[in-house]
Amino acid sequence: MTLDRSNPATLGMLGLLSGGVAWGLIMLTALLPSGTEVGADALRVVPGLAFGLIVGSLWRRRGMASRGVVLGYTLASGLAYFVAEQFALDMYDRLSGILPGDWRLVLDGILAGLIGSCLLGLATVPLLRVPYPSALGWPVFAGSAAGAVLPLINLFEGWAGGYLLFFVVWQGAYAASLARLQPGLVPADQAASVG
Repeated sequence: MTLDRSNPATLGMLGLLSGGVAWGLIMLTALLPSGTEVGADALRVVPGLAFGLIVGSLWRRRGMASRGVVLGYTLASGLAYFVAEQFALDMYDRLSGILPGDWRLVLDGILAGLIGSCLLGLATVPLLRVPYPSALGWPVFAGSAAGAVLPLINLFEGWAGGYLLFFVVWQGAYAASLARLQPGLVPADQAASVG
């Protein structure tokens, strides 16, 4: 198998786009009429939903995924992002006595990236019918490593530009790592195997 070198770039750019779209949608909630409440929990799924829909749509366009698979991948991505962010919020306070601010964010981001990438990878195996090493190898490494840029969220005072940077960097890196996934490698009449 040879890797099409344009595939990581295409996926990476779509990941960047999904991060920008997610940030834009979250920022748009500030424009809602007064009295309209959008819960923080609802907003925590937006980056994952945007990612899953945009990347899944590419796979659909290339004939590698059905509409149902795109929907499943989108929902799995939203759930994985939600769980990872919830973990990051809970763990940040627990690390307060161990590490100073930015280092705490680095470790927190790496661990949350690991959790979110593993969850989405586990969902990817049956959805795209890929082997576990394909879904849990480079994507988990990339998601964990890209989590180290979580301190970007504090980069700007007074506006959420740091979140924009974090979303585009993390989602771009994770998406590019999906270039080695080979949907359909596992025959449809066999269950996906660990080996």
